Amino acid sequence: MQSNALVFRATFKDKVTDPTRFYWRGPVLSYFDGQTWYQAENEIKTWLTDEKTDISPQSQSYDVIMEASFADWLFPLETFISSNERLYFSSDYSVKSKSVMTKKQRFSFVSNQQVLLDLHLSEQLKTHYLELPDKGNPKVRQLARQLSQSTSDASTIVEKANAFFLSEPFVYSLKPPVYTNNRVDRFLFDSQTGFCEHFASSYVFLMRAAGVPARVVTGYQGGELNPYEGYVAVRQKDAHAWVEVWLSGKGWVRIDPTSFVAPHRIRMDLMSGLSFDEVTEPDWQAEPWFGQSVLDAIAFRYDQLGYLWSNFVVGFDAANQWALISGFFGLKSWTQKVLWLIAVFALCFVFIYLSLIGLPSRSTILPHERLYQKLIKRLAKQGVEKPLGAGPKAFLKKAVENLPEKKEPLENFMRLYIAKTYQKKSDDNSESLQQMKAYLKSI
Repeated sequence: MQSNALVFRATFKDKVTDPTRFYWRGPVLSYFDGQTWYQAENEIKTWLTDEKTDISPQSQSYDVIMEASFADWLFPLETFISSNERLYFSSDYSVKSKSVMTKKQRFSFVSNQQVLLDLHLSEQLKTHYLELPDKGNPKVRQLARQLSQSTSDASTIVEKANAFFLSEPFVYSLKPPVYTNNRVDRFLFDSQTGFCEHFASSYVFLMRAAGVPARVVTGYQGGELNPYEGYVAVRQKDAHAWVEVWLSGKGWVRIDPTSFVAPHRIRMDLMSGLSFDEVTEPDWQAEPWFGQSVLDAIAFRYDQLGYLWSNFVVGFDAANQWALISGFFGLKSWTQKVLWLIAVFALCFVFIYLSLIGLPSRSTILPHERLYQKLIKRLAKQGVEKPLGAGPKAFLKKAVENLPEKKEPLENFMRLYIAKTYQKKSDDNSESLQQMKAYLKSI
């Protein structure tokens, strides 16, 4: 999760403006032995030779160039269509290649995220997606009984669970303590510190204990949009885990508990969800400067060249690549080939240099997020450091304890920030932003 290694690049037929909404689906985990989550057994999970769903105006067509992973998993968007004879499609909507990918390969998909998944679930599958060990984690089971005590409606139980995750002072961190016995209890009620897999697996346990079928989905979330070529590059640091719950009349519904705790992790990237102590590279988005913008442009251009090369010669081995190039340019001797490579490198440098004119801005931080970053810095100067990966509520509690005389502006600022951060629809209300700025000045 701290690796920049490229997993795949996706090129869409239509223009992409917000890759943070993409959830790239991989292995689905639905069996829990009390310690670890696993994929379902063959009697539950079946593999098909093709996958079909309705094509509608909401569908997205895109091509994926997978890097050589020496594995067989692919990561399409939900829900996909492909008639590629090289693929297997699972009944839990994951997809595999029939052979291990030892070189770059291209795949085409059509996805329609409006399609409802499994409106009707067999009793066998419902039982499977409710399975839990007979013993262990008594505190979570007690919480589940409280959530379902006054209602059997799954949607209501889900809303109550969401409220629990929003109200607790959870901390997003890549350095959580080691959880052993009753690990779900220890995570939810003791340490409350973890990353996406902790939040997803504990949420599924809670749902199943409350009588709601649920499963863990792993894969990648988001990706980096190349401003020059328009493709989305997905890297290992975009690895993610989320939840699907089954609701009557709606089928499988995605819920991402990490978004309740660390919304920066979902809307921006992994590093934005961590504390300063855990960031392994500078947060240049928070404080852009010209030097870093130049490096960003160079990185984008360099990746663009890699994409263009992959896009052109994917599927060709080294011999075929040289044969293609030599035939096109009439290269016969090794001297000509070396001179040609020198010329290509020279053109690349010129290409990168020219790209630095009119640099695109990478900053995607919303105005209220920028104000929150200023608050963190202002309080740090007053001796109040933001706890490791703490959410806004936990940070507010510490700030008020250390600066009781500023309780009112702190609470008012956080109230407006939380409302803007967790509301379902974006709000460009300039009045509330002005109020946040006023409260910030008095802190």
